[in-house]
Amino acid sequence: MHKKQSLPGRITATGIMLLFLAVLVLGVMRLPQVYGSYSDRRTLNHPEYTENDVKVYACDYVSMEEKLQDIVFYQSRGIELQSVSLPAAGDREVSDSELAGYLQQELDSLYGLGILHAVIDLSEYDQSYRELCDLYPGNGDRMKGRISYWILSYEGEEGLLSVQMDAEYHKLYAIVMDGLNAGTDNDVQGGYLAVQMQEKYRSGTEMAIELMDALSEGFAEYYGITISEEEAEIEWGEARGDRVENLAVLLEKCMQEFPGEDWSIQVEDSIVIKADGSRLGVWSEYYGSYFMAGIQWST
Repeated sequence: MHKKQSLPGRITATGIMLLFLAVLVLGVMRLPQVYGSYSDRRTLNHPEYTENDVKVYACDYVSMEEKLQDIVFYQSRGIELQSVSLPAAGDREVSDSELAGYLQQELDSLYGLGILHAVIDLSEYDQSYRELCDLYPGNGDRMKGRISYWILSYEGEEGLLSVQMDAEYHKLYAIVMDGLNAGTDNDVQGGYLAVQMQEKYRSGTEMAIELMDALSEGFAEYYGITISEEEAEIEWGEARGDRVENLAVLLEKCMQEFPGEDWSIQVEDSIVIKADGSRLGVWSEYYGSYFMAGIQWST
């Protein structure tokens, strides 16, 4: 049988227990502060460096086709694409001569595909302007990757040449010519149309369809678009029919005026770039000593 503890003993034991609990609570409250102070003394004013690869865009585009698909994604939803100019200091990773080399290859490619009808020799031009821009959706969305392009201008005895050239794949979003080269290009196209429509007695509608098909096929090959009309399984139908009709009227008028210096036509069509039938508009415009071609978002 245990001996009953005296009252003073019980009071002493209770006091010790309460003191222990108070010390424990105080320790729990103070421990984070003590550790924080210790950690600060170890790390503050002692910088460490790592070689982390930090990028604004976690992903990027693996092809020109992917970039165009993103462009059409916003275009088809009526969302404007806005260009933002980058500081000149960030536009010097590529030299002027390198840019001219890339551009010459693209001009030769467009000529080979029949989008340009006359050869352009950049060695006859001097670069007069360069600017690097990024493309952003006007609604504030973040695109999959970065779409950057150069605005380049050249001047020479042959006239003026301006392009928008993708900074990664160097494909041209738009090309504008004004001067002798543009006049030569248009003369070649005008002469072809005159022969086709006067000597072979072709209708404006037939000629319009041929020009639109050639434009679409040329740009599809140029941009590396692989989706066919059959894969898309859509009916272009009424919209294309209206364009054919409008172009046919212009061609019938031109047929009576060729050869002439002031003839003017604009050929518009589109290419399917996504299996859901999403389309990218393309165009070529001819007018005397002025020529331009490209995709619709470019101005």
